[in-house]
Amino acid sequence: MMEIILKLYSELIKIYTEQIDHLERIKESYIKIQWDSVSVLNSRMFLYDDYLLNMYHGGFCFEEKNAVMPYLENFIAHYELLTPEQKKEFDARKNNDGYSSNLDSLINSTTPIIDYLKSQLVELEKNRQDCKIPFPPKRKNATRQWTKYLEDEKEYKKQMKSLQNCKDEVQARIEKIERIQSELNK
Repeated sequence: MMEIILKLYSELIKIYTEQIDHLERIKESYIKIQWDSVSVLNSRMFLYDDYLLNMYHGGFCFEEKNAVMPYLENFIAHYELLTPEQKKEFDARKNNDGYSSNLDSLINSTTPIIDYLKSQLVELEKNRQDCKIPFPPKRKNATRQWTKYLEDEKEYKKQMKSLQNCKDEVQARIEKIERIQSELNK
């Protein structure tokens, strides 16, 4: 098991480093903009794809996140099954070069992963409940109110679709991690 987890970690750190280097190259092309590539990637790692692709983010870090995420999910699913003694052995044997401390902080902030993802689902449900449901006007000839209602209804449906997409993404991630862990427990 230890050799498998070390191999998974080395693959993860390789991809993680490649994506940070890619962000550094992007940063160099924008002279006036300064950011810490590691912090940017870590902050967007568990941000929903639907949010990353909206017009405010413009897809920034979407590709980098999705390049790292399969490796991260696989590693965390394996890592959480280790005993405390195995985790100590892993920490002693793993490669501590480059961005490993940043990657470790990301991993530690999201473990136990299933609880973290379920908290995201709770947050999404709260956001769904906070959305204001539009109501049609009482009078049939209130054209301004009907226009506003139609616009509000369109926006409400858009918000609900976005929240459902986010929920589907988190649920798929939970199912994938649980599937990996159940296969390992056989």
